Amino acid sequence: MVIRMKDEELRALGRLDKTRSHGEAQRANMEYLRGHYEELVKKYPNHWVMIGGGKIIGAESNPGRFISKLSRARRGDKIVYYLASPKKRMLL
Repeated sequence: MVIRMKDEELRALGRLDKTRSHGEAQRANMEYLRGHYEELVKKYPNHWVMIGGGKIIGAESNPGRFISKLSRARRGDKIVYYLASPKKRMLL
């Protein structure tokens, strides 16, 4: 019984580490987005972007094509964001 509890605890700790590393990666991606927002809006106005590993890994202005790209990409530690130009605002 004691060994079984240890195995369960170890598995739980492994999941906790994965959750922490996922959260840290998401936080780093959001920091990249905040730090480069003005530059990204100029380069990709009115585009959907996927950010992972501190860089843009996909951008598309057409939502259908972007969804197609998303379905092929492993989305693990990535974020998706719409970069609206200052002249174009959307209410969703």
